[in-house]
Amino acid sequence: MIYKRKFDILLVTFLMTFIHHGITFAQVQGKPAIDFKTYKKWPSISGTQLSNDGKYIIFRVADDESKIQEFVIKPVNNKWERKYFGLQTAEFTGDNKYVLLNKSDGSTVYLDLVQNKERTNNIKKKEMVSIKTDIEIQLDAEDIIDHVILADKRSFIINCKDATKGINALYRYNLDTRKRTLLFESKSGERIELDHFNVGSVLFKVLLPFDSINSQLSGVDVWGYKDASAPLPFAERKKELKCWQYVISSETGKVVSLTGQNERVLSIRGDHALVEYRLSNPSFEFTWNEKSRASYYLVSIKDGSKKLIHQQNSKGLIEGVLSLDGNYVVFSDYGLLKYLAYDIKGGTLVDLCHKIEISVTTIDIKSKYPSTDFYWLKDHALVVKDDYDLWKLDLTGKNPPLNLTGGFGKKNNTTFWINKTLHPRSLFADSYLNENKLNGYLLNAYDHKDKTWGFYKLTNLSGKGLQKLSSGAYYYGGEDPGIVKSDQGRTFLLTRGTATTFPNLFVTHDFKSFVQLSDVQPQNMYNWMRAELLHWKTANGEFRDGILYKPENFDPSKKYPVVVHIYNEFTSGLNKYMGVQQDVNTLDITWLVSNGYLVFMPDLICREPGRRLKSAFDMLIPGVKYLASLSYVDSERIGLQGCSWGSEQVNYMVTHSNLFAAAFSGAGYSEQISGSGFRNQYSTGGAKFAQNEIHFGGLLTDVHDLYIEESPLFFADKMETPLLIKSNIDDSAVPFYQGLQFFILLRRLGMKTWMLQYDKGGHGVQPGKDCEDMNLRISQFFDHYLKGKLAPKWMTRGFYRSTSRLIAVWSSMRLEWSLKVNQN
Repeated sequence: MIYKRKFDILLVTFLMTFIHHGITFAQVQGKPAIDFKTYKKWPSISGTQLSNDGKYIIFRVADDESKIQEFVIKPVNNKWERKYFGLQTAEFTGDNKYVLLNKSDGSTVYLDLVQNKERTNNIKKKEMVSIKTDIEIQLDAEDIIDHVILADKRSFIINCKDATKGINALYRYNLDTRKRTLLFESKSGERIELDHFNVGSVLFKVLLPFDSINSQLSGVDVWGYKDASAPLPFAERKKELKCWQYVISSETGKVVSLTGQNERVLSIRGDHALVEYRLSNPSFEFTWNEKSRASYYLVSIKDGSKKLIHQQNSKGLIEGVLSLDGNYVVFSDYGLLKYLAYDIKGGTLVDLCHKIEISVTTIDIKSKYPSTDFYWLKDHALVVKDDYDLWKLDLTGKNPPLNLTGGFGKKNNTTFWINKTLHPRSLFADSYLNENKLNGYLLNAYDHKDKTWGFYKLTNLSGKGLQKLSSGAYYYGGEDPGIVKSDQGRTFLLTRGTATTFPNLFVTHDFKSFVQLSDVQPQNMYNWMRAELLHWKTANGEFRDGILYKPENFDPSKKYPVVVHIYNEFTSGLNKYMGVQQDVNTLDITWLVSNGYLVFMPDLICREPGRRLKSAFDMLIPGVKYLASLSYVDSERIGLQGCSWGSEQVNYMVTHSNLFAAAFSGAGYSEQISGSGFRNQYSTGGAKFAQNEIHFGGLLTDVHDLYIEESPLFFADKMETPLLIKSNIDDSAVPFYQGLQFFILLRRLGMKTWMLQYDKGGHGVQPGKDCEDMNLRISQFFDHYLKGKLAPKWMTRGFYRSTSRLIAVWSSMRLEWSLKVNQN
């Protein structure tokens, strides 16, 4: 007995030293685990440039900790490579022959790309300036605020300031006559802003000074039940900046007023501007309050005359835009889930969808605005997408919708997107969807079955031109990969990675074959992770998917603790490289896996009306039970974490299940009732009110049982899981009281619960010290309950309050010297 006692003491001493010095199993195996400082050393590739002829590239490699960036220059055929440190910039010359290397000491070096040699000529900055016109206009540069070149290329609008008068003025300059004409002068204190995104006529705003708004009104609030919007009794009074919008006709030069009170310009083309009039915030009350619904007008840019063309109904929001030729207005109606077109000449409104299944946007109750993600075609048509395929819609309404991808997407569970790099979004541009250098239309594609990403091409717009280029177990950046293209030739740069390989640079000429150009692999230095796809069956017979991350040194004979990370949909990122970064919302996935946890990220796509949380529960719990049945999973030590909507799900799961040994809830709703009506200066209760009414199918008085069923707060007494809550006072997405009231009730019930609040935090916490603090506390919390490690003092002795807000003393991070587990 004496020898056994001595052995126990030696074993405890060894374990304490092990824990105190942060030694992990990964380190013993030769590779260190990722810690909370690793993110500062994690490299990234940026500043990618491709020469005009597509033969050479420049990119930078740097991390947050290093102050010196590495510039890499090489040909795309990989025949040679040069690396430079300490440069400020590196730029190609227009003739593709040189790179100008600007050093930190002010000197410039030529790199001859053809000869792969340096030339150290001193170059003065003014010698590199390209003069595009020989016309000079004598203006004091300090007086010029902004300018816009007109469509004729021979005149432009300049926004100037007159310091002596305290006003702004717009002038039109004619380059042929070299004369300027005054178009508009602001009043004292007003500001003028030019719109650079409009085409044709010039749109500008006049912003009124605060003091000129309601300066003569008394300080009284009068609220009534017929008001367009609800009062904000608890809101901090904020000054609203008012602005009016005007247009300068490119033909006549006449200034026309477009908007007044409660109006905004949505689009301007041809002879008209599309103007929306709305009395109140568009994100709430439109379902029942007629005064909060929008009306849409066409305003003539010639004489300012106005015509009502459409009104919002009670079913949803609307966005509208004028067609490029100015002959149609296209509306995306989120209530009807349709596209509508208004013929300006004929004065008719037509349904472009013709009763076929085209959704304006994926039906998701959390979406607030309809999609205007479409492209114009020259033959009075536009291209839109639904959940899978691409469609051509005839603006005249005479021809039925044409499925450009031939229905392949829906039949094969594949989603297509038009590539926005090769086909820039033309919604606000003076251009139509045209073929690219691939002699067709490049599409990004995602296969929902095997979770692969790739590229397709539409050779034509007949509905029979779909052609597959490539696909595989890679991740290019999601639905909109950042592609760099050459101005000449047919060369494209993009990044490609997997769950286990860094997203490096690749070059392609056809999107069928790819050549790697960079080789950055920081994960090789650490105990990294691999991703596996899991499938399970729910109670209603549906199959669901999720990602299981395992550490590089995974041992199937061991039992691992698991952290389940929940939000919405994750498996489209099965092959995504997670990277190492500060997570301002939850504990970083790469840290968890590298430090001996398995991480499970299930898809929880909840669309059951009125019971989103219940449907998430029905999908998640069978998945967790399946996970627990795996031989290498410690079923007694499964944790749960989520933020925002994921946090709301966490609150529901822990009050309806005892499967979890610990849970972290970061900024989520705890109940739906007060969340449906209460607003303060930070919360978005108005929008929540409208969402809940749509989601539950009625008001609180109509279906109060559903509001209660979806409120974890009312089931707090059923909770058995230790819970760590993070809820910040200055959260602009979820009211602070949602977390606070949950914590107070759980505390009163004697449940194991803690709450974090960061003074400088919002919906998340600030990067840096606050983020490191939160990450450390969550890790200590999970380590205690899922690994049996010592509890820190802040969990056993509480916080010290020296002000009205919570302040955590650093000493509370120290571990309690007790080997008792799950007793606090």
